Amino acid sequence: MADGGGIRVTSVSFGGLNPLCKSIKALGLPWRGQVDSPYQLTVVDMQVKVRVPLLGGICGPGPVSLAWENEGAEATFDAVSLAPDCAMNGTMQTSPQVDIQAATPLVMQH
Repeated sequence: MADGGGIRVTSVSFGGLNPLCKSIKALGLPWRGQVDSPYQLTVVDMQVKVRVPLLGGICGPGPVSLAWENEGAEATFDAVSLAPDCAMNGTMQTSPQVDIQAATPLVMQH
């Protein structure tokens, strides 16, 4: 997932208690993004297809901010909007687990 501050989401599966979650499919993988801080990530080009009659369609691509937590290696998003009319809440878990740390400043001595 992490590569020098950048992230790349290569595979996504949706699940949860709501049966509609299983009707969501990730589009445009891999998604790109960056680590904004040890506590926040941004996926720049999240795009999904919702396969539900009358209410379905494609949403995104668009940026999504996620709150990161090293314990559990998961990113959460709450009331995220993707154009034209998708709103989502959820948790993204990484596999293998990722641990994001603040960069250590490089100190040069003369």
